[in-house]
Amino acid sequence: MLNESGPPHQPLLVPEKDFNKMMSDLQSRLPSSDGEFSEIAKKEFENMSKDQLDIIRDLVNTESEGINLEDPEDVQKLRYSSSNSSTGSNPPLTDWSGNHGFKLVVSDSKKKRNATYEPALNKLYVQQNKAVTINISYNANSFVERNIQIFDGSLQVRAVAVFTEPEWHSHPVNVCYEHSRNSVKELKNPLAEHLIRCISSESTYHVDSS
Repeated sequence: MLNESGPPHQPLLVPEKDFNKMMSDLQSRLPSSDGEFSEIAKKEFENMSKDQLDIIRDLVNTESEGINLEDPEDVQKLRYSSSNSSTGSNPPLTDWSGNHGFKLVVSDSKKKRNATYEPALNKLYVQQNKAVTINISYNANSFVERNIQIFDGSLQVRAVAVFTEPEWHSHPVNVCYEHSRNSVKELKNPLAEHLIRCISSESTYHVDSS
């Protein structure tokens, strides 16, 4: 879960206990009144329309499974570095496939409770420290068609979380202080503040030092 005192409309990541409780309430069509939700989860729940809730109820009927992204063994697979490489202070929010047919699709996860994407709502629901499969494709022939000779068949993809509100658009989206640090206020691991992670030995993590 991200910092509840932070910017509004932050991506919602709630603890597994809260997530399961919310899903149980949705399935039973009974709203929660026992105060067990975090404030962020309550606000998200209250802002959903009846149609949105009905869609979610249809998606949460199976067993939970996934990868613990805070497992030390998983973290060891990842690489981290500080870099001045920046995405700019005003990253775009519109979909654009570019000249090479770039396409990103969230894998159909309707049979998994740990991560569910609903196209009708354009929302991805993910339990904290769980994984979701993202499929990425592009048209390699377009490089030949455009006479790009240096293309060797491999590309790098950068993923960045962005706030949609203009006043927060240039601010980084990080994991909150409470969930990124241990009892002595030290980072749990070098990647603890990164909201987006990938279980791959080829993944690298960068921080804009500015």
